Amino acid sequence: MSSKRLDRILFWLFGVLFFFTPLVWTPLNFELFEFNKMILVYALTALVAGAWTAKMVIEKRLIFKKTFLFFPLILFFLSQSLSTIFSIDVHTSIFGYYSRFHGGLLSTICYLTLFWALVSNGKKEWVNKLVNISLVGGVLVALYGVLEHFGIDKNLWVQDVQNRVFSTLGQPNWLAAYLNILLMIVLGRILNPKLFTIHYSLFTIFYLCLLYTKSKSGFLGFVFGSLFFWSLIFLFKKKIKTVFKPLFFTLTVFLTLGLLVGTPFSPSLTQIITGQPIKPGGERGLGVQGSDAPNITPSGEIRRIVWQGAIDLWKQNPTLGTGTESFAYSYYWVRSAEHNLTSEWDFLYNKAHNEYLNFLATTGTFGLISYLLIPLVFFFWLIKKIKIGQKKEKQVFLLISFASSLATVLITNFFGFSVVVIGLWFFVLPALSWLLLVKKEGVKKERLGLGSGQIWVLRGVGMATLWLLFQISQYWQADYYLNQGIKMEQAGRYETSQEYLQKAIKLRSNEAFYYDKLALTLAGLSLTNQAVEASNQALLLSPYQLNFYRDRAKMFFILSQINPSYLGQALETVLKAIELAPTDAKLYYNAGLMYGSLGEAEKGEYFLRKAVELKPNYNQAKQLLKDV
Repeated sequence: MSSKRLDRILFWLFGVLFFFTPLVWTPLNFELFEFNKMILVYALTALVAGAWTAKMVIEKRLIFKKTFLFFPLILFFLSQSLSTIFSIDVHTSIFGYYSRFHGGLLSTICYLTLFWALVSNGKKEWVNKLVNISLVGGVLVALYGVLEHFGIDKNLWVQDVQNRVFSTLGQPNWLAAYLNILLMIVLGRILNPKLFTIHYSLFTIFYLCLLYTKSKSGFLGFVFGSLFFWSLIFLFKKKIKTVFKPLFFTLTVFLTLGLLVGTPFSPSLTQIITGQPIKPGGERGLGVQGSDAPNITPSGEIRRIVWQGAIDLWKQNPTLGTGTESFAYSYYWVRSAEHNLTSEWDFLYNKAHNEYLNFLATTGTFGLISYLLIPLVFFFWLIKKIKIGQKKEKQVFLLISFASSLATVLITNFFGFSVVVIGLWFFVLPALSWLLLVKKEGVKKERLGLGSGQIWVLRGVGMATLWLLFQISQYWQADYYLNQGIKMEQAGRYETSQEYLQKAIKLRSNEAFYYDKLALTLAGLSLTNQAVEASNQALLLSPYQLNFYRDRAKMFFILSQINPSYLGQALETVLKAIELAPTDAKLYYNAGLMYGSLGEAEKGEYFLRKAVELKPNYNQAKQLLKDV
């Protein structure tokens, strides 16, 4: 195989990455969207790394280009690695929180590998081709989102997907963040008169879908990104008159669709004429499931409480945080009692709902600064290049659009957190910008023939790549078994559930989440010793996971129907959980119930009073206190 053929392979691997990552999802897994996108990134990274390595073997040289982001990326990788080494849960820090996946050290390694593979092997002509591939994939995502608004899949989801679309991204805010990236890229293309019509149409489709997400953070990101884009255009464009037509047309779309459809901050024309109340955009709370509270707490109020918790965590662990992606475990150490008064008081928060505070809490000052250095250095480098370089106008437009895309990510990340697609673009945008300014290299002469040593090394590279792909496929298979096992357990088919969960564990024996679910299934089968052993293993692997203690208490309660002595162990588990989450009112409530069942009324009353103290509107606890 020649270097030229490997270059073609690398190009198409990146093309597949850009096209399919936002599109891929399946109903077969525990997490439908993010897991499958992460698996695709893992697989394509393995293939890219394999092809890149093979190319170096064939050419007998190190193929690695040191860009302007070399030191920021090395610092970021170092911060994530150190935070993982000293994490309270190393496994989670490597693979990410189960159901989120993005953000763990492994995902970071993938993004960095893809960045360096692209800048080291890519060519200037790749940039527009990869952008075109991305826009085609984006059109499919956006069109499906628009159709979703009109009810194409309204019966498939629990969520009111017609009110807030999420297309193939799985959540409206994530879809909005992705559309913003494409909208900024399209803005750069609109300024080219030859491409105006087609990209004006794309802008309209993307913006319409953005409005259907009803994402406040997404809309703010779009407005900020647009202002950033046009400011740079007017700053660096020599012939300003040629800008007015595309600016006029984009403003027309912005205002017309905003009036007809409505924005997250304003009603639609129909609502204005008929006087209909504005239907809530669904962003008043941060969670996606119901709560026993009748009124939904505004998302801004919940964010304030969670953000303060992230800051308090950082104060306790200022340098490296509690560990990459460990927020789901450590937040409850400092969770304010005020959180009990929100509609999401009994939700598990696995993110700080602010990317920067999440980095601060989990990877400390080092992690946040190294992360912010990446966009800051990129912006400084790009503006300097545009200012002093003699660049073609098309290049300048595209560079500014890339910078504006990254600017939208910084805004949406302030109100939420990045996911696989956004994380990928965060690292790819600087790589594409760098490629756009690379001087064309001379054609290298192909070496004729390969030595026996090279052939053996290439075989080794091929075997290593196949092994990685096999491991990735097993990861996906294990998650499929997990999902089936949970469904069977919920349906009361415990024996079938046990079979599926044990298959999952056989494939990934170090995944604590699998053992936790197996423990509940085994309890349903009245297999007491095996259930306790599975629960023990879950906590041995992940000792700070609060949900595992809740499930363990549930398991012991189920087993207490067979042997009443297990009720004492259920109580002991709840008391340990209280040590991890001292402001969780529900834990105190459950402890009060258990003490009452064990005949210790005085202690039961104490814990019930503590539950009411932490949550004054806890009606169930109040009622029990009246009956004491």
